[in-house]
Amino acid sequence: MRKRLQIVVGALLGIGLIWLFLRDLDGQAALQTIRGANWWLLGAATLLTMSTYLIRAIRWRALLEPVSPGVHLINLFNVTTLGFLAVFLVGRTGEIVRPVALSSKEHVRPSASLATILMERVFDMVTVVAFFGVVLLVFKPPLADAETISQIRTAGVILMCVAVGSIFGLLMLHRHRVGAVDFLDGALRPFGRRVRKGVTSLVTHFAEALSILHDKKELLVVSAWSVLLWAVCAVTNLFIFKAFGLDLTLGAAVFVLGFGLVGSLVPTPGGAAGAFHVATAGGLILLGVLENDAKSIAIVLHLIVFGAALPLGVLTLLRGGYSLSRLRAVLSEDLNSIHDFSTPVDFEPQLTPIVTGEGAKLDP
Repeated sequence: MRKRLQIVVGALLGIGLIWLFLRDLDGQAALQTIRGANWWLLGAATLLTMSTYLIRAIRWRALLEPVSPGVHLINLFNVTTLGFLAVFLVGRTGEIVRPVALSSKEHVRPSASLATILMERVFDMVTVVAFFGVVLLVFKPPLADAETISQIRTAGVILMCVAVGSIFGLLMLHRHRVGAVDFLDGALRPFGRRVRKGVTSLVTHFAEALSILHDKKELLVVSAWSVLLWAVCAVTNLFIFKAFGLDLTLGAAVFVLGFGLVGSLVPTPGGAAGAFHVATAGGLILLGVLENDAKSIAIVLHLIVFGAALPLGVLTLLRGGYSLSRLRAVLSEDLNSIHDFSTPVDFEPQLTPIVTGEGAKLDP
């Protein structure tokens, strides 16, 4: 019921934002703008977007190492495309598909892989905010007045503070993970054994996955893949802008990427449909792009960034031996309600004392 309510609220929010986006759009002019784009560059941008799924899969394997080493890269790639297909169809709720689909192919608990997905979000936020912050120091949108620039920079500083604070909080969680899980175990007793064990299992795996922050080599590897991932995303944006004849720099592409990231955080179906469009068009307008052209480009950018997963995800679903009924169930039910993938009610999370290096690892 709760999941359905979230989907309904997200859909209503998305419809409202799409209406706001389309309200002043000249559809005929937008169609002409899109038809006049360089389709070779748009094709190259689509291929670059598809390559990011491989980069994400490689990074995910590195994040899984502390809790479940030896996961096959091909399975991680296939599951990543399935996850982005779900995000494109139903929004951020579809993220839950990835841990469930992975557990059907590898001996990895859903709570463990979900914990690493949360880690991905942290690395993504820190990387993009860092890119965005550096660009704001040297880049001024042509049509933005001093007050607007100041507001954007303030927002960038706030995001950076949130990112740094998040890293500090994660370090503290890993250092005090035993006490944190014990506290949760006691605090959640009124909610029943299944809820308590599900939450403590997730937090335990998440805290153990944070051991990567204390491993300089692993941290460097994951950080490098994160930088490469978002550099490719910025180049993808640049290719799309060039396809529409815009003479923009890579810094401008990162500027719009930051706006798109904020929009993509809104949990609306269709890959943040509406929110992503409004935010991306807003960033382009500040760069001097005409409103109708900016909205036309935002439509194409959304289709490429989120829609590139559609053919790969469908192919994986058809050829990968995944159960559509199980994946569909995940979109509307809590993880613990699916018997095949739920944490057993008698499962006791394995808590280990703080040990530096490899000793902090948990068996999946």
